[in-house]
Amino acid sequence: MLKSRKFFVVGLVLMMAAGLVLGIQGNVCAQDAKLVKIHGVGGDTLKGFFIDPEVTYAKKNTIIVWLDGVAQQDIKIEFADGKKCKSVTAYQSDFNLVDLDKERWCYVTSWVSFAGTSSLQFTEVGEYSYKVISKDEKVIATGKLIVE
Repeated sequence: MLKSRKFFVVGLVLMMAAGLVLGIQGNVCAQDAKLVKIHGVGGDTLKGFFIDPEVTYAKKNTIIVWLDGVAQQDIKIEFADGKKCKSVTAYQSDFNLVDLDKERWCYVTSWVSFAGTSSLQFTEVGEYSYKVISKDEKVIATGKLIVE
């Protein structure tokens, strides 16, 4: 009986310790997220993009989510300074580092369809400029992310 009681107490202590670790981990891993919405301007004929907000302010380690609200065309989001953006981000969703012409690197999404999203977690302070491009490349808008 004494052996089973010790086993029960040790098991209970281990379960409590595991619960505590999981509880702390959940709080430590909680991340802030910011939503950037991209809308089309011009009704049935796409004439431009409206990025909301055009300048996004975020804390370090914030996840930025871009939402495609352009019903007329697929879009992509492109960071011109690709190597820098690749090195200061984590947990990318739908972003790839592309060598466009051996001189210019680009961090860019694949084509995002209406109501689709792409996201990045920014792990370093800085200013990051990007552009949103229509599939026919006739419509382009620029936005900026400032990580403090």
